[in-house]
Amino acid sequence: NFVHLDYIGHNFNMAHSGEGTYEYGDGTGVMGFASTFDHDNPLYCFNAAKSWWFGWYSDRHVEINPIEGSMMGKMIDTNH
Repeated sequence: NFVHLDYIGHNFNMAHSGEGTYEYGDGTGVMGFASTFDHDNPLYCFNAAKSWWFGWYSDRHVEINPIEGSMMGKMIDTNH
């Protein structure tokens, strides 16, 4: 459940996902505070920053230095 995922993150040495001075301020994933969840059926996983850290979707990572040039691409989401 939700709490178990949070502790899995801690086992990988992840900190909570905060916002401003609030340690749990990021409501986009389990390392923050997900205000709309059911303890038995959470709708949250790790947020985008934590997914990047894990290396998930690494075949889709593109790093861009705007000083060196520009890039054109297509925005996609994970809902489709």
